[in-house]
Amino acid sequence: MSSGEIFDSVNMKVDYLGGKSSVAEHGEILLEVNKFELCAQHSLSQTEWWSMVHCMFSLQECMNYETTDASSADGHSCEEANEGTDDDETMTGLTGLDTDLSDCECSLEGVVDYCATEYTSTTFAELDDCKNSSLGQHLAIASNTIAEAADSGSAVWVNIEDITVSVSNREHSELGIWAKGVKSTVCAHLSYVGVHLEECKELTFF
Repeated sequence: MSSGEIFDSVNMKVDYLGGKSSVAEHGEILLEVNKFELCAQHSLSQTEWWSMVHCMFSLQECMNYETTDASSADGHSCEEANEGTDDDETMTGLTGLDTDLSDCECSLEGVVDYCATEYTSTTFAELDDCKNSSLGQHLAIASNTIAEAADSGSAVWVNIEDITVSVSNREHSELGIWAKGVKSTVCAHLSYVGVHLEECKELTFF
């Protein structure tokens, strides 16, 4: 649902866990990632910010590094990150394996710069200014408050009109089932409010 008529029919918002337990698991750099993505969400259209966030998640391994020297020393590159070989679910990222990532530097700032340039009308400099501002801090605190209140301990969850669709682990097969459940729930709600889409017709409730 990252594009297409279902995506165009929903109002999507992403909130991010950024409390002590999350930082303990992922490191302080998580807070920087969250602020970059929240600043994009705050300032851009849904199509632009989600395309950028999707791009960043596709290159997630690189976002663990502050510099390309550090990622290179560990044998990582944007191409390798996109292949998903070190991903828990070994899932490929940006439209498969043939994406041109020659301009992508394997670091957090490199990924933000690449994804913003490729998918948005903003710049790394503008996003970085927001991340380092009081606005960026406010967005992060507010988002973490919402995410912590909704966190039930599930590995992944999404709320759709107060209906929570969750999955207990991040196995590839389980995530696939979860994604189908998310799509079914979205389509069911759209149908309920009188929006009938071609992308939803394959589902059994139609």
